[in-house]
Amino acid sequence: DFEQATGTFVGFRVDEELAGGIGAVEAVGRTDDVTGSMEIDDAGVLVAAEFAVDLTTITTDRSQRDRAVQRALDTGANPTATFVLTGPVSPAGGLFEAAAAGVSVDAPGELTVAGVTRAITVPLEARLVDRTIVVVGSVEFALSDFGVTAPTAPVVVSVADTATLEVQLLLVKS
Repeated sequence: DFEQATGTFVGFRVDEELAGGIGAVEAVGRTDDVTGSMEIDDAGVLVAAEFAVDLTTITTDRSQRDRAVQRALDTGANPTATFVLTGPVSPAGGLFEAAAAGVSVDAPGELTVAGVTRAITVPLEARLVDRTIVVVGSVEFALSDFGVTAPTAPVVVSVADTATLEVQLLLVKS
């Protein structure tokens, strides 16, 4: 079994168009308030993984954007996003051997955001460093698939419906 360690974060990137001559920007938000674990069987197959993210702690480079993100995600009613692995991940030779050299895998699962659950496959890269598995990945998704309406503000001309979910998980053997 592996549990998350320091250096873990989950975040998003979304394109915005701002008024006042600012133009196109990429809004980035992150939180390190991630809990979860994964289980690798004796054959090196990832058989279970579940992670939860406290969305109330997402921060960006602007406090006004932070409040807008909280409203858009309705964190008052749905403070947590989750990812649950729904199928095994089994790279050739097993996860430990593959991760020692670095491996790319697809993790099928269910992502829950704003109280809405959708099937999603997250492309991940994993590398075993000493006793820590470092997992990074990103996947695009439509905010509207989760019932999320892009935040608005007087300075915001538009916000893309497509966002990129980013993860960095540092998992240590327990």
